[in-house]
Amino acid sequence: GPGIPANERSEALLYLFDLLPTLGGMCGVAGPEGSEGLDLGGCVRDPRKPGRESLVFAYRDVQRAVADAGWKLIRYPQVDRTQLFDLRADPHEAQNLAGRPEHAAKVAELTALLARELRRSGDTAPLEVADPKPADWAPPAKQGKRTRNP
Repeated sequence: GPGIPANERSEALLYLFDLLPTLGGMCGVAGPEGSEGLDLGGCVRDPRKPGRESLVFAYRDVQRAVADAGWKLIRYPQVDRTQLFDLRADPHEAQNLAGRPEHAAKVAELTALLARELRRSGDTAPLEVADPKPADWAPPAKQGKRTRNP
């Protein structure tokens, strides 16, 4: 389209809900009132421009995570486990660096960022629990639901 470079790709971080204000902004239409989405049209016009500084992810009360352009931290409070990945060196997240002493500062930095972002978004799930389960623990099956043993 006009002003959009051909055959370019952006590594900008964005949420799916950023698409509506981004496309709307490119068409001269304001985003919906109260939307948390950002107009990231600058990233479309110039793929070198950054998008969001970080992204936060969640799955029920089981997991919370934060990622920036270079790192991803995943916290599993129910089993007191943390994973840290260097996304530039390990884009497939195969090497957990969280337990390595040389990465302790990065774990602390991203854990603090995750806590701030969760508070900002109103997510009250804890990053630590008083009585974590063993790592092989699994949530109990819902009553009435049949489970198969592997």
